[in-house]
Amino acid sequence: MRGLVLEGGPAVALAALLIVISPVAAPEPIPAAGYPLLVGAGLAAGLLRRAPVLGFALMLGCTSVYLASGGPDGPIYLAPLIGAGGVVAARPARIWVPAAVASFVGPVLAGGDTSGGVSPSLAVGAVVWVGGAVVFSAFVRLRRAQTAQARANALAQERLRIAREVHDVVGHALATISLQAGVAERFMDSRPQQAREAVAAIREVSVQALEEVRVALGMLRGAGEPAELRPAGGGLGAVPGLVATMRAAGAHVELDLATNGSVVPGPVGAAGFRIVQESLTNVVRHAGGQAHARVRVEQRDGAVEIEVVDDGPGAPREPLPGNGLNGMRERAVTLGGTFQAGARPHGGFRVFARLPLERRA
Repeated sequence: MRGLVLEGGPAVALAALLIVISPVAAPEPIPAAGYPLLVGAGLAAGLLRRAPVLGFALMLGCTSVYLASGGPDGPIYLAPLIGAGGVVAARPARIWVPAAVASFVGPVLAGGDTSGGVSPSLAVGAVVWVGGAVVFSAFVRLRRAQTAQARANALAQERLRIAREVHDVVGHALATISLQAGVAERFMDSRPQQAREAVAAIREVSVQALEEVRVALGMLRGAGEPAELRPAGGGLGAVPGLVATMRAAGAHVELDLATNGSVVPGPVGAAGFRIVQESLTNVVRHAGGQAHARVRVEQRDGAVEIEVVDDGPGAPREPLPGNGLNGMRERAVTLGGTFQAGARPHGGFRVFARLPLERRA
């Protein structure tokens, strides 16, 4: 229905304009046979979106027949010019150049006396019109190229964002599963209940990770509406649960969570959670399960500050672009915040991010 309005609406409007304005602007009365040709020239514009060459041919044909049959000059000249514009915008130069010339010369030849040859004014007019068509064609193609590039950039950013989410989800899940599997293996005989709890935790982490990956891949395939991917557990409010899960898996993690009660925007909370999650994942992956980590999440001065430090061997190997440390940095910068990561002077590694609650222009 929307496409019918977009294509048929302007065509009906053009036909109505020709019918209403032509009798007023024409220097002499319009013959009865001329009115159907005016309507046809206008309605043919409805084909310009789907079949521009056919639409132009009909508009040019109606105009030429109208003028050749004695119809007076007037707004009818608009029809082939508009039709040529549709061809110029949609077809290559080998097609639109002849159409542009025909749209100007054809009606003039059909309605005028050219026995004395082509007048200078006609030649100049044809050159001016074709030159204008060249400029219009270049403008249309430039705009289309810019639009296509903008869409490609947006798609690339969206895919990078989804890849970052999948990386964080899978990386954390595998690190947690590895720790829990170690607990289950260690206590399978001596503490079977604790081993069973570890296996149950592995199942819970796996189910949650699979669901988050399913949502992310659905968005990548276009099955879901574009939206901010959120951790299944929530934002900053889910950090204590995240720390508890890591502790249950055998990691040594301290948490200092200080909030002032102000509302944390969803994107900020989600980014903060992911930064803490990825930082703890890196602690387990690079520093080992025996390393100690301390997490500080604090709201102050209109921002959320996140700091994760550990006493492991130092800096992890730099990950692929868009993942790991780079992914955390991108999350912070996207929200107008800052990010720092590096080895501590006396051993260990430190991650620090500051995420403003309101992004400043």
